[in-house]
Order: sequence, then structure tokens, then C-alpha cells
Amino acid sequence: AYTSGTFNSGVYTNITIYLSDTTAAVAGSKHYIDEIQLIEVPAAVPQVSSIAFEEPAYAVNSGSQIAAVAHGVLADGTSMTLPAEAVYASSEPNIASIDASTGQLTGVDVGTALITAIYQGKSATVPVTVSKRLDHIQFGSNQLYMEAGSSYSTVLQAVYEGGTTAVITN
Repeated sequence: AYTSGTFNSGVYTNITIYLSDTTAAVAGSKHYIDEIQLIEVPAAVPQVSSIAFEEPAYAVNSGSQIAAVAHGVLADGTSMTLPAEAVYASSEPNIASIDASTGQLTGVDVGTALITAIYQGKSATVPVTVSKRLDHIQFGSNQLYMEAGSSYSTVLQAVYEGGTTAVITN
């Protein structure tokens, strides 16, 4: 708080200005105050020294969404959530798209992309791998008949959404 002395033209004997992070108010010790005005004082915006994603890499299925979370790292080493002014971008939006303001990541098609977060002139980039969603696993043969003491060789197949398959055994 800042305090001044006597104010001659308004009969005040004491004027005090109260300051906080966001407002200032003026008060006097006499009743001749014509007006008290609140003044908005913008809060100081912390400056980031770097940006970092929470994960070293992201993996998402096509058609699914996850949050690609980036934080600003301050000079003292603490981190802060990036505000709405942060911008996110994808190197391959046809593979992985990202909401430019929220960081919500959507797997679009199979492949890899780089996601970048930018704030206060600083940036961080992280790789994203988009895969097809696994629907189920099945045996290569629908029927297995075995005699006691015999052996049978089969394969396991991964069946992905859309019906494509891949052998997952040797």
C-alpha cells in the first residue's frame, strides 16, 4: 500500500492507495471523497524459458482422441499450464490432427506425425504414432482337432477395425 500526506483541496488528512495484483483502490480519512475508482491492473504474465510435453512420444488409434499436454517451464524450473494463447500444430494433419488452441490430438490415419506447441516464441515438438484399433485376436484356423499326444501348429492373427489382419506369431 502507498500512503501520501495531507491533500489540500479536498480536506483529506490522509490518502491511502491500496494495491493488489489486479486492482487499486483509493481511500481517505474524511468523508469528502467524491469518487472511489477501481483500476484494473493486468497481472504480470510469467515468461517461459522453454516448453516441454508431458510425454516423450504419443500413440493414438485412428479415430481416437487424447490430450497432448505441454507445459511452460519457468526460469526457476517450475512448470505452468500453457494458457489459451498457446498454439498447437501438426506436421501431417491427414495422419494426426490437433486442435490449435486446446491440444486435443486426434488419430486420423495410420502413420507418424510431429506435434508442435508454440508459446511466447518458444516451441516443443513431439512424435505421434497413429495405429489402427485392434478389434480382436483370432486363430488362423477356425477348427482345431487334435489327437491325444499330438501337436498342431497354428498362427494367431490380429484383426483391426476395418477387417485388415496381421499375423502376430512366428
